[in-house]
Amino acid sequence: MATEQGQVFECHAELSSTSSSINRTGSTSGTAEVSLSAHPLLDHPLESADHDHPGPLVITSLTWSNNRLLAGTLSRGVQVIENGAAKDVHMRPVTFFVRALETDGNGKLWVGARSKKEEPGTLTGDEPSSLVRSEAPTGPVMAIKAIGPEVWV
Repeated sequence: MATEQGQVFECHAELSSTSSSINRTGSTSGTAEVSLSAHPLLDHPLESADHDHPGPLVITSLTWSNNRLLAGTLSRGVQVIENGAAKDVHMRPVTFFVRALETDGNGKLWVGARSKKEEPGTLTGDEPSSLVRSEAPTGPVMAIKAIGPEVWV
């Protein structure tokens, strides 16, 4: 889970049964409780690199790619989250305002970027350092979702 205040959390949900009883038909029924726990993955919240809008870094999206947790941000592009810190990912082409990240079923990374109306806003590739901009004039990409073999933008 990510926030607009520059923080990333790892969340766990645990299902536990609390009680069970036998009803008139002889079958067992029970109730279950879900307990949630969360802890921050970063030692401190990230700060924006946008000089016109200083303050906490808006994290727009998260995805796993090549066994790394990647975060899409508004002003710092894609960040790798590991060992309590975020590290810049050198992207080609350079993209500072990332609105959506997704990894498809083949492991390909999809990046949705801020773009002008009728310009391409989707980049794809195996690594952030070797992305290729799509030719489709999507305009700004707000969401990307892989569903089976298809990717919806």
